Amino acid sequence: MKFLKYVGIFILFVVAAIFGMTLLAPDEVSFRVNYDINAPIERVYKATTNHTEFKYWISGVEATRQIEGEGVASGASYDLTFAGEGNMVMRHKAKVIEPNARYAYMGTVKDFMEVSSDTKYIALDSANTRLTTKISMKALSNKMKVFMYSKETHIKNATQNYERLRDYLVNE
Repeated sequence: MKFLKYVGIFILFVVAAIFGMTLLAPDEVSFRVNYDINAPIERVYKATTNHTEFKYWISGVEATRQIEGEGVASGASYDLTFAGEGNMVMRHKAKVIEPNARYAYMGTVKDFMEVSSDTKYIALDSANTRLTTKISMKALSNKMKVFMYSKETHIKNATQNYERLRDYLVNE
């Protein structure tokens, strides 16, 4: 009987720890990623703003579909369907469009998270482009809130997407 008492106390302690981690987790995380790509600014801008090219360089994007507007325009929105459990869909809405200079959007996965991204494009020369992206992620659920602890993982994922973009542009 004493054994069951200790097991019960241990389980209660684990549940309280998980609940506490969720409550104490940050609601939002922000970071910046800088990345240089050996491609002209016009081509980099097109690949990073044209939703039909997202599946070639954004990890997990299986399909995209225009919802509002036409092409790349302020206010245009797209659904990005990600592979995996539940086929997560992010509504991607363009906020700032400055051709070959800046692109900002808000991405929302209903009841899960919001992602705000603001990218500046700098032509280093005629064949090289620097991307400077500020990303803010906000949890819309307790499930996502736990992921806010892993800022380094979010930075790594954003950097890997830019590596995939570089490879995509070099190999096209």
